Amino acid sequence: MLPNIKKKYARWLFDSFSFDKALRYLEEAEASLEEILEFFPSLSDTSANITSPENVLLLEKSQMEESYVSLLPYLSDHRQRCIRQRNQVKSTDVDANKLLDDKQRLIDTVLLKIYLAIQDYLVSSLVRVNNYCDVKETETLLLHAKKYQELMDFYYGKSLHDKALSLIVNRIKNEDSSFTPDSLLKYLLRLDSENIDLILEYAQILYPDHQELFLQVFIRQGENENDLKPHAKVIDLFSSLDAVVSIPYLEYIIEIQNDTSEQAHSSLASLYLQCIQQGLSDDLSDIYQSKLRSFLQESDYYKPSYILSLLPVSTSSVVSKISFVHEKAILYGKMGQHAKAIQVLVDHQVDDDYIEK
Repeated sequence: MLPNIKKKYARWLFDSFSFDKALRYLEEAEASLEEILEFFPSLSDTSANITSPENVLLLEKSQMEESYVSLLPYLSDHRQRCIRQRNQVKSTDVDANKLLDDKQRLIDTVLLKIYLAIQDYLVSSLVRVNNYCDVKETETLLLHAKKYQELMDFYYGKSLHDKALSLIVNRIKNEDSSFTPDSLLKYLLRLDSENIDLILEYAQILYPDHQELFLQVFIRQGENENDLKPHAKVIDLFSSLDAVVSIPYLEYIIEIQNDTSEQAHSSLASLYLQCIQQGLSDDLSDIYQSKLRSFLQESDYYKPSYILSLLPVSTSSVVSKISFVHEKAILYGKMGQHAKAIQVLVDHQVDDDYIEK
């Protein structure tokens, strides 16, 4: 039987609801994917809505679903063929790769439409793995089906992180119980330093109402969290926030991530000083002063002259009545001005044993 006759016979079989036989004849006639999808206008038409009755032509819903079930093995088989062909095509063969891209895009997008129509539970497995679904069509289909979680996963796989984060924030604002500030945190934790600008933009949505979650975006110690290396932009952000929030982050990058930048070390020292001067309780002031003193002694990466300029001109703060004698001595020592360091200690009658150190 000639190919054209087989195709016509396949058309008759399809119209007679013999979908499996129709597809077998189309394959024997070596019909292209586009030719086969002409039998399924609701799947091949990019503007079609597969859930609308007007797009089902003369097929009843049950018949339409049966036709889709018949098509699935064909699509799955051709999907695997594309994968095998791609492994054989050189990356430098632009034309061949483009043809495969186009074919896989058509196959995967049609698969998505079928899954949404008859096998809803498979949508997630398709969009989470590496796929070639058309981005614009997939957005439209998943939004129409209210598959927001699946759309978020799809965006992640396509590295469309701005769209994903915007979706999460939008769903939170719409009080969708499936999306919470914790959802935003979890997505941000999947991003690494290459996406630092997006991380900074969306993390600030969590501050100050969800301060703990905000800190977790940057202080990453979970096994499945992408590492976020210290970054000048992050340090700048924390330096502009409340000291009590900023200190844990700076301690983390210095003590755990071994950041040796002057920016981080000077910022941490200045924040310790800021906490001391804020008029906190005596116990808290003592804690921060102890931290400051130890840090000034142990670190070699901050700028001593800058920290010295932040200290009160007098050796004791007028507001808090806290003495900064030892801190000044340490800073002069770090600057190599040992005579000044000793003079400060002597002038304030510091213990001789400490002076000898």
